[in-house]
Amino acid sequence: MEYLRLAIIDSENYNNFELVSSGNFDRVIVFTNNEELEANYEKTRIYNNFELVPIIYGEGNKDNMDGYICAKVGEYVERYREFRTHLSITIFSNDRIFKGIASYYTRKGFNIATSAPKGCVTGTSNTDPRVRIKKFLECSEEVQQHQYKKHFKESSKDAFYRLIIKKLDKDIPEQIIDEFIDKGIVGFSKETRKIFFDKSKL
Repeated sequence: MEYLRLAIIDSENYNNFELVSSGNFDRVIVFTNNEELEANYEKTRIYNNFELVPIIYGEGNKDNMDGYICAKVGEYVERYREFRTHLSITIFSNDRIFKGIASYYTRKGFNIATSAPKGCVTGTSNTDPRVRIKKFLECSEEVQQHQYKKHFKESSKDAFYRLIIKKLDKDIPEQIIDEFIDKGIVGFSKETRKIFFDKSKL
């Protein structure tokens, strides 16, 4: 059994594929949702060792991607059960569940680790949510690079709410999130549907 250095990427919260490509992994599996499939395809197709895996979410289930990633780790663990020293897995994600998965398999003799992206420092749940959103807008690559887009027929408020609960905190009240749209701090281009952030209106 040949030694395998495997990287698994949770693209919902990590998309620095260039950095991963410099890590000399033998294989890189990128899990992506349908919304980001086209963008992630363009970013990864230049790398020969990258494999893009689209995830179709089940109704009302936002955790499908985590489940698929855990299943993929389990698949390789089973495949290398008799050759544990021949496998190394790094999971690129900031979801805490993977730290537990890595710890569990490490205790069983596997070399599995997590690498969290350099995320925004936005405070804690005790921080004023308006301050947290402001800090997120200032350091989010999706916002600063105008990568995030609203869906067709989706309102600006719904699109921004979707971004905040997905990338910042699902417990921030919707009315506070809506304030940033109402005040023109955040909006979406009519032509491209891409997000823009007007810091001067803060």
